[in-house]
Amino acid sequence: MEKTFKVAGVSTLNGAVTVRYANDLTRIKVLEKNGHTNVHLVDLPNEMTKEAAVAFLRIHPEFQDADMQAAFTATETTKAEKAEPKGKAPKEPKVKAPKVSVAALATATDETPAPAAPDGTEPVVAPAVNPAVAAIKAKNRETMRKTFAKLNAQQREERAAADALKKEEMQLEVDNYMKDVTADSVPAFMRNEI
Repeated sequence: MEKTFKVAGVSTLNGAVTVRYANDLTRIKVLEKNGHTNVHLVDLPNEMTKEAAVAFLRIHPEFQDADMQAAFTATETTKAEKAEPKGKAPKEPKVKAPKVSVAALATATDETPAPAAPDGTEPVVAPAVNPAVAAIKAKNRETMRKTFAKLNAQQREERAAADALKKEEMQLEVDNYMKDVTADSVPAFMRNEI
């Protein structure tokens, strides 16, 4: 069973952008304390493996920077290299594709059988793109983009509201401090109490 994470994103350490995984946003403080810059983590829609998190971040609107995309590619490449067995892989015998004319392939449709290869082996058929599947995938991508945009807007609003509240609380503290300072520090003969 692979480990899952609730938060993922990127950070820069010594000029290198790296993908980061965590289970809560407090990881940001730890990364910054350890010298990371440009720390950008987001909550994942649900718990995900590292591969799923990278796939999610790759299409996320906030992670479209070239350096971030390069970090995702490097992570995927490293994962693929680790999955390969060490040592020399056994050589597979080369299989030659049967020769079929381009004209025969161009005239073949889903309804007509593809022409047989000259040597009598199985017919060669170019892969067909199903327009219905392509439309569904496009619709799903658009739905995900809209969902991410809504989530990002909501997070920005929440941050702005929290910042405004914090600023208001700080102003109240300053006002209260100024009242205390002026009332206690002014001599009695200057307070019109004579």
